[in-house]
Parts: sequence; C-alpha cells; structure tokens
Amino acid sequence: MIYTLMNQKKAVLDLNYDEDFQAATEITAIYNSAYAPLSLIDNQEISLKNLNNWLRRRRIPSLRDGLNDLLSYLGIPTTADLALKNLALSLSDQYWLCPEESYLTWEEVNFFQNDYNSLAFSDGTFGSSTNPSGLSYTSGLDPFHTPNNTAEGMLRKVWLRDQNGQNYLYKAANSNFNLEPVNEALATLICECLEVPHVPYKIKRLTDRRRKNTVSVCPCMINENEEIVTASDILRTADQSEGKTMYCEYLRRLENKNVPRAEEYLQKMWMLDYLMMNEDRHLNNFGIIRDGRTLEWTRICPIYDTGRAMNTTLSRDYWTFDDEKAEIKFFTRNFCACSCLTDIFTISVSRKQLNALRELVRPYQSLLESVADRDHLNREIMETLTTGWLSRVDQFEKVLKMKGLIVE
Repeated sequence: MIYTLMNQKKAVLDLNYDEDFQAATEITAIYNSAYAPLSLIDNQEISLKNLNNWLRRRRIPSLRDGLNDLLSYLGIPTTADLALKNLALSLSDQYWLCPEESYLTWEEVNFFQNDYNSLAFSDGTFGSSTNPSGLSYTSGLDPFHTPNNTAEGMLRKVWLRDQNGQNYLYKAANSNFNLEPVNEALATLICECLEVPHVPYKIKRLTDRRRKNTVSVCPCMINENEEIVTASDILRTADQSEGKTMYCEYLRRLENKNVPRAEEYLQKMWMLDYLMMNEDRHLNNFGIIRDGRTLEWTRICPIYDTGRAMNTTLSRDYWTFDDEKAEIKFFTRNFCACSCLTDIFTISVSRKQLNALRELVRPYQSLLESVADRDHLNREIMETLTTGWLSRVDQFEKVLKMKGLIVE
C-alpha cells in the first residue's frame, strides 16, 4: 500500500507500507523534509528506521490498561490496524497518511474541525451507559475514524467532542486509590498560583452497570495549525547525559529557537514537580508547540500529565513528604531525590504565591472528598495527604528562602 505522509496540506514523503509486517518497507519519494516530524530527521536526512519508529509511536501502546478488552470489543486484531483506520490522524499534531489516489483533503479528515464517532471507544474503554451529557457522539459516522486510534499513554482514555466542537480527553486512573485525576486537578490549581501555562483539568465521575470510573477531563491544548514537539524529539540528537547537564542542553536549544520565557516556565514546571513529588515527568510529556505552517517554535507546551504524583500511586507504606526521601525524574530514566531539582531554581516566587499555595489545602481537601466514597479514601488517608501538602509547601519555602528567591 502506498501512502503519502502529509503535514496538513503539504506532502512530506511517499512510503510503501506492508500490512503483513506492519511497517514501512521503503521511502519512495521525498517532497518537503522540512515539514516532516522532527524525529524523522538524522543529519538533515529522513531515515526509514526513524519513519517506522514514528509509525509505531502512532499506535496505542501495548501496555495500555484494558487494551485487550478494548480491541476485543472493537473487533480489531492489533493497534497497528487501528491506527491505519483513521489515517494515523491525531489531536497532537497535523500529520496524516493519505492513501494513494484517494483525493482526500486535510479539511475533510482532520479532527480539529470535523466531528468523529467515539461511542464504540467510550463503551469499550469505560463501559456502556457511561456517556457524559453534552457530548456529541455522531453515531452515523465511521466508528474507527476517530483520534482515539492514535491516543498515546498507558491509562484508559477517550477523546470526546462536545456540541460546540471542542475536543476533551477523558482519562482514567490505575493505582491503589485512583488518585491520578485528583492530582491532575491539584496540579491545575498549583499552576494557577505559579502563573505558568498549563492544561486545565477537572474531575468527572462515570458509572455503568459493572464499574465506576473517576476520570480527569481536559481540553485539547493545540489548534489545527499547531503540533506538540516533545523533549524526547528535541533531545534525540543530544549526547546521552542526564540530570542538570541535559536540562541545560534542552534549555539552550529552546533559547536558540527564541521560545518565549523558556527558562521561567521550565523552572516553574520543575517547581510543580518538586511540590507534588511527580514521579512521571518523562521526556514525552513536556516540550514545545510548533507552528505547522511556519515551523516556528512558538511557545512552551502547557504543563499536562501530572497524575502520578504525591506518592499516591504507591502503597501507604511508601508515602513520605520528606524532601530527601521523595523521588522524581529529572531528565533521567531512573528516580532521583527531589532535592536534585533545587540546584536549578533561580526564578523568584512572591510571598503572595507561597501563601496561595498554602491555602490550596482546602480545595485539595474538597477534591479528595469528592472521590472518597468510591475510591476507598478515609479521613486518615485524606488527612495524611493534606498535612503532607502543607509540609511540601513549607519545604519549598525553606529552599527558596535559602536561595534568596522569595520577593515580598
């Protein structure tokens, strides 16, 4: 099968795809390499190996929670087959695969401007009878032409479109107390205090006959002319160093591209991770936004995906809010102590912001209470978490004071 890899309306390359091997076997023509995904290019050339890596990343990951049940419900054998059914379209960028001689256009197929059918995915992911009100399922459309075919991440999730044409991601939890959605909502409040761009999250409850789901809900962070470029893609050609050295190299690359307020917003992301003991800030859940038409790196990607934090994915035996024992990831594959982040803090925080962070204990309590009945949280657990939050803010203030970074 011959496909043309498209960036919106621009043809990037032609490829020969073998459905039996589920891989591209040949790049038969290259038209506009500048408009290719950044990860395809090595030494200013597009490689077949990188193209196939990109195609594999386009599929739902094999470790997705409930994947086998979902595929069985949809009647689709593999995630590779699923990705091709929606032309590899996504809500993270503007790339797609146009079949040879199909005459399809970007305006006709993209999910930013067109309706899609998520009913089968919603039922297969969260169970039947869970569909939130106010959303458009457009059941008359092809159930496999949907951005859900290419949604990344390990947690159960579904893209849904409301009646105003806005796209929202519903994402479930998968830990001892199902607190990932609460952590996402808390991260939203912290980002507001720190005045840093972020994706706003809210908590929803979905219930069907067999199970109850606490989910986070957030809007799509880009429009039809933008793409998310992850830190992993930006650093793919960097030396394999870690920690602060890699952070400095990443910041250098962003500053060379004139990304506005790069250092400030990066530091505030790591301040968030320090406060929340975020264990999952890997190189694929932060980056920059690129304009697909001009290729300009326009801004830092708003902060998202902070669910695996506050040590709530672990058993209570591991809950700790001590600065030296709490662990995070900082341009590393392995965990390191939260204290390693303090070396990079040079951005000031106001006394007003610190007070606002401390006052989040009440809305945090409310968030926990909103899910307590269904996620087995008792008063002791909630008190441990809210008291721990106050101790994290105290520790954060201590660090900033020692570095002279608190302004009145």
